[in-house]
Amino acid sequence: MFKYLSEILKQFSPTQRILALLILVLTITILTLGNTYLNNVSVDTEYYKEQIKILNKKIVDSETRHSDELIESHRTCTQEMIQRELDIVDEIERLKIALSNGQRQQNRMIVSSDSILPSPIIIGPTNMELMLNGLDNLKGKILTNVNEMSDDQ
Repeated sequence: MFKYLSEILKQFSPTQRILALLILVLTITILTLGNTYLNNVSVDTEYYKEQIKILNKKIVDSETRHSDELIESHRTCTQEMIQRELDIVDEIERLKIALSNGQRQQNRMIVSSDSILPSPIIIGPTNMELMLNGLDNLKGKILTNVNEMSDDQ
């Protein structure tokens, strides 16, 4: 085979031989360095897959932490609302007691010292019973709302 190759090479001119030699050297260089270059340029997918797993775990942890913070904030806010409404119920109870005491004092007989009127004037109950009933209704609605909020937690 080399005999025939030498005969073929004898038929080439020196310029053609140099050109063939350059093509041969260039082909060997491309085959040798090309593989190395492709290995260096190509992306190591395992590294990026690991980075994606780490970032996904951080995202899930962050979502969990924010979710827990949101739930705790909601719970705290609800407790504050319940406490405020219970304070309102206590104030309503104090108002009822004050109104009841005021009603007893108004039911007393007041005698006028002026002798213009021949008989004593009795100041009767005004809308005290209506106000007390209204306060009871308001208290009942607030307590119902507090119970609903407590059950939701």
